[in-house]
Amino acid sequence: HCCKHYPEIRMSNPPAARIAIVDDAEVQRRILSALLGKTFEVVTFASGELFFAHSDKVDLVLLDIDMAGMNGYEVCRRLRQQAATHDLPVIFVSGHDTTPERVAAYEAGGDDFIVKPVAANEVLHKVSTVLQRRHEVSALTDQSREAQKAAFTAMTNVGELGVLLEFMRQCASSSRSEQIADYLLAALQAFGLKGAVQVRSNGSTLERSTDPAAPLQTSVMESLRNMGRIFVFGSRGIVNYDHVSVLVTDLPAHNEEHLGRVRDNLALLAEGAEARLGAMQADAKVHHLQEGAAETLLMLRKIVAAGASRTMTARRQNQQVTMELLEVLGGLIESLNVTDIQRETLQQTIEDGMESLARVHEEAVLADDQFASVITSLQSLVVAAGKPVNQHQ
Repeated sequence: HCCKHYPEIRMSNPPAARIAIVDDAEVQRRILSALLGKTFEVVTFASGELFFAHSDKVDLVLLDIDMAGMNGYEVCRRLRQQAATHDLPVIFVSGHDTTPERVAAYEAGGDDFIVKPVAANEVLHKVSTVLQRRHEVSALTDQSREAQKAAFTAMTNVGELGVLLEFMRQCASSSRSEQIADYLLAALQAFGLKGAVQVRSNGSTLERSTDPAAPLQTSVMESLRNMGRIFVFGSRGIVNYDHVSVLVTDLPAHNEEHLGRVRDNLALLAEGAEARLGAMQADAKVHHLQEGAAETLLMLRKIVAAGASRTMTARRQNQQVTMELLEVLGGLIESLNVTDIQRETLQQTIEDGMESLARVHEEAVLADDQFASVITSLQSLVVAAGKPVNQHQ
């Protein structure tokens, strides 16, 4: 863990950001203070109560989970409930790294997660990353507000059904998973919702988010993929399909009617995307089969052509050998002291043999024609399926 390498983060926010460390273990507070004190201004608190009693503004909180009195989850939820601190970055620090603990941290509103014992490069990287992300979000706030106003105005005229229909129309004409992910996110924003979408196709995963995604968000989406078709926890909810997950972070939890409508719309969006992605994969499989059929047909055509050529050569050789043999037999018959009846019998036997040989040759020609007919039928099937065949190869 301590050897993991993290890339350097170039901070565009003020370097003297103020970090609050909230942990009831004095040793842990000293370790974190030593790691961060050279780069940031650090203040420490032994409990959540002491932290809230502190009135000075901070830019980020490193928060222990297991504390006497108010635990880390409660501290984070209280921060999210207050207007002044609802977007204050919070990184949880815990000695346990389990899925339930990470989900609980995310549900409480955490931005990231660090496992004890902490590593210096990990702490510095994650603190810098979260601060950078907050700075970017702040810089985009005005743009986001204007975009949301425009989206809400459009939604007023179009309505929710219009958003769904437009999304379905876009999906029907899309041929790449990247387009599906972009259309899903645009529909989410058109509904006035925040969150993220994840599209999984051909072994790759694409993720789009309405805001710069917190690292913990990606981890939680992976953890919630197997939590059922629709899973709601507080103001957050996720809709899962085999190829699609849609996560919403601001569900109207206190408005049952609105919440039900949002859930229905999200399910329709995810189901539409799932259907299109499934169709795209099926198309890819059919295309692969068509290519295989075309290659097999070409190989069969070459084999049959080679066989026909060998048959023709053998037929000519047989004819030549037969004629030579007949000449030899004719000479022998003339040289032998045989009666007329014996001569006629021998000649009739030779003629019967020649007729049998001719019939064998005719059967070979018929077989070649039948093979050619089969190839022509296969070629028609492949062409009808959409894969042209080069007849000259």
